[in-house]
Amino acid sequence: MQTYYLRCQLLIVATVFLNLTACESNPSHRPTIGGAIKLVDNKEKGLCFLPNFETAYLTSTKKYEDLKFINLSYVDVTRGDDPLSNKLVWQASTAPNQFYKLKEGESICMNQHSSELNVRKYNFLNNDKYTVTIRGMDDKKEYNLRFIERFIYPIK
Repeated sequence: MQTYYLRCQLLIVATVFLNLTACESNPSHRPTIGGAIKLVDNKEKGLCFLPNFETAYLTSTKKYEDLKFINLSYVDVTRGDDPLSNKLVWQASTAPNQFYKLKEGESICMNQHSSELNVRKYNFLNNDKYTVTIRGMDDKKEYNLRFIERFIYPIK
């Protein structure tokens, strides 16, 4: 009987250990890196979105200072204040399971096309409130990343 309980305890310990190590290696089980986006209205390239690496944070009390570049999945511009809105105005995205290496100081512009990004334009920007979201992973692919900026167009 004692052998049975000992085996059960070992099985429970092994299961807990595996669950903990699996959670640690999965970026979706870690906090998301957040940050701000600078907006630049360029006559040639249109509205440009520049992630501000200096604002990167893991939690409200912990800055993320080691961000070298962003493994970009997509950039969404939605109408309104909600980054989860389904009112998509513009999107630049990579192919599934691919990333675009967005370096510090590099921006994504609405009128500049890249062979590595698929751009879809649904509506023109007019006098309204918008939200831009940059999604991807950090340079080490350890953390998910979401930079968000709300703005009123036209930019002043």
